[in-house]
Amino acid sequence: MPSIKRDVPFKPLTTADVKTLSRIGIFNEFDLNNELLKLSLFDKLVIESKETCGLDADSLTQVDFLSFLIGIRKLMNNELSFSFTCKKCEKKFDHTIDLETEFSSYIFNFERKNTVFEKMDNAGNIWKFELTDYTMKDYLYYRYYIDRLKDIDSNNPDILNEASFIRPVLYIKKIYRNDEEIEDWPEQLISNKIRLLNMLPNEVMLDPKTNKKFDPNSCLSNHIIDSFDEEKMFSDIEKMSVKCPNCGEEYSGMFKLDDFFMF
Repeated sequence: MPSIKRDVPFKPLTTADVKTLSRIGIFNEFDLNNELLKLSLFDKLVIESKETCGLDADSLTQVDFLSFLIGIRKLMNNELSFSFTCKKCEKKFDHTIDLETEFSSYIFNFERKNTVFEKMDNAGNIWKFELTDYTMKDYLYYRYYIDRLKDIDSNNPDILNEASFIRPVLYIKKIYRNDEEIEDWPEQLISNKIRLLNMLPNEVMLDPKTNKKFDPNSCLSNHIIDSFDEEKMFSDIEKMSVKCPNCGEEYSGMFKLDDFFMF
């Protein structure tokens, strides 16, 4: 498990476990209840207690969960394969991904981060953000919220610019304005947290793009992109390419992170 830097023993899969995974696998689109059920398998299969292991389903990071599912796939001899139709030659083909090879650098080099970002707005107020890696459970509820936004308005700016506008909400543990903590932040619903982020001064949240050089100190979103492995993983997934074996045409931007949590 990447966040605790050691192997964790698991019970063998029972027939009931395999049936559960098979039932989950018939859904090709994100379903919150199914994803929470899949996440709960960690607590069911892990041999150690949370006290000795240091992890449970509620505290798994996204990279932990990816490593856990890779282990389950290996137990089930379950390859991850995607079907495509080439736009150039119009022939269908399958593309198989070895998740362990593709994400090994993240799994073995992952480090939990705790960092602070401070920025003074144009009115002289100092905003401070305590940031940390989010849990997979937090991500699932966030993903559910994003899907609801897409259903309402697929051209919503929050959707089109997710990394800058709303994904920072996952990393924020505490917010301070001039050293005064926004006390109810942790208890707020995701929708309310995003509403609060929308009320923050633009220069705190977003890069003004006054120059082409990336500056992690220019705004909160840049600091998060520069600091957290999860953001680097999002970026690498966007760059993953698929080549048609029939005509050699290559395509990028074919995958999203959620694709790798499916069975």
